[in-house]
Amino acid sequence: MGSVYIIEEASDIGREIYPAAYTSYDKALAVVKAKFKDWLERATTEEEEGVADPPHFNAPENPSGTTDLYIEYGKTNIYIRKLPIVSEGGKRKNKRASRKMKRKLR
Repeated sequence: MGSVYIIEEASDIGREIYPAAYTSYDKALAVVKAKFKDWLERATTEEEEGVADPPHFNAPENPSGTTDLYIEYGKTNIYIRKLPIVSEGGKRKNKRASRKMKRKLR
């Protein structure tokens, strides 16, 4: 069993769930950084000048499964959520199905 990561963006305007799932936290974080690249560059420059707080985009993955990133511009929260991959039926059901298939092929 594995897990996937989804990205949810919440702001004053509403919520948006990105249309893809990612295989690692780092891949999901890279997508968020790419989307907000201009804002990150501006925030980093302002931080160096002492105008703004540093962006919190280098946050490690939260062990609880949900990592919260905050973008001051537009008051946007980004949630990277870790979801387990769950299969229904398990191995036993699959073995039975394959036996039935073998009988039909005989």
